[in-house]
Amino acid sequence: MTFDVVFLGTGAAVPVPSRGTTSQFLDIHGHSYLIDAGEGVQLALRQNKRRFQKLKGIFISHMHGDHVLGLPGVLSTMSLLGRKEALDMWGPPTLEEWLTKTWESIDAHLSFPIHVHSWTTD
Repeated sequence: MTFDVVFLGTGAAVPVPSRGTTSQFLDIHGHSYLIDAGEGVQLALRQNKRRFQKLKGIFISHMHGDHVLGLPGVLSTMSLLGRKEALDMWGPPTLEEWLTKTWESIDAHLSFPIHVHSWTTD
């Protein structure tokens, strides 16, 4: 049984060479998850030898840029690498609309379905 947490980024809103913006990689018994996806998360995953293509899900804590701006890149790369398996995402109610508008704006295509599960802050 394994439980592994890798801090990919622990910096504030402005990335610096020594500390990326917020993101953590979580492995629970061989099931991998991403918690937040700040700018530069793809490079941090690669530097830490974490296979983001195998992610079971992504959790987004809130919609500040330093927690979500790396998300379009991660999803696009997963698609470019041929992912077919659906991906679950959990986050604030505005996450799904933001993703939809982002894909429309950048004219991107995903090779896999995303299931967004939103929560409320009540």
